[in-house]
Amino acid sequence: ALESLIDVPSAYWLDTKARISASAEDADGGTDTLEGILANAALEPTPPLCVFIVYNLPNRDCKALASNGRICCTYREDGTCDYAAVSECKEGLAEYARDYIDPMRDVLQRYTQVPVALIIEPDSLPNLVTNQADPRCGHGATNAAYRQGVKYAVDTLHSLPSVSLYLDAAHGGWLGWPEQASKYAQLVAELGVHSLLRGFSVNVANYQPLGSPCPASSFPLSQYCRRGQA
Repeated sequence: ALESLIDVPSAYWLDTKARISASAEDADGGTDTLEGILANAALEPTPPLCVFIVYNLPNRDCKALASNGRICCTYREDGTCDYAAVSECKEGLAEYARDYIDPMRDVLQRYTQVPVALIIEPDSLPNLVTNQADPRCGHGATNAAYRQGVKYAVDTLHSLPSVSLYLDAAHGGWLGWPEQASKYAQLVAELGVHSLLRGFSVNVANYQPLGSPCPASSFPLSQYCRRGQA
C-alpha cells in the first residue's frame, strides 16, 4: 500500500512554527519543513508544484479541539490556549506574524523558481460563519485572531511571484446551503482579500462529494446536489 502511494502527490501541513525553516543539516533538501521541501524541489530540472497548508492561527480549531494550535491569544500555565480569556489577541497575532507568516514569506522568497500553492487556514472562516454560538469560536479574541490572522497571511504572501493563494471554504456538508455560503462570501468581502486570491479550496480538512449539478434556478448561488437530489 505504501509503495502504491509513492508517486501520488500530497500537500504538506505547516501546522507548527518549527515546520517553516530547515535546520542546518537539512537545509539541502530534507522533507520535513517548508524550506527543505522547496530546496529539494529546486534541484529538479523543472521544479514541481508544491502544495502547503497554512494552518497555525492563534486559538486554532476552536470548535473541534482536535488539533489545538501552538499559538494562543492567551496561554494557560500548561501552554495550552485559554479560549475564555478576554483579549483582542494582540500578542497572539504578533506571534503569528513574527514567528510564522513572516518567516514563511522569507523562505518562499528564496525559492521563487519553485511554483507553490498555499491553502490558507482550513476551517477558520467557516467556524466564524456557523459556530458563533460556541463560546470558544464566538469569543472576541478568537474572532479577532481568525479575521486579522487570515487577512495578514493573505496580504503578506500574495505578492510573491511563485505563490498562488487559495482560501479555505470547508466542504459542502458545512457551507453547502445558500444561507451559509452567502455568510461566508460576505465575510470574505469584509476582509477585502478576495482580489488577492487565486481561488478557494474545499475538502481539505474533511470531504464531501460534489454530486451532480443542480439547475441554476434551484439556488441563488452556484451549488450542487448529492445523488441527484435537489
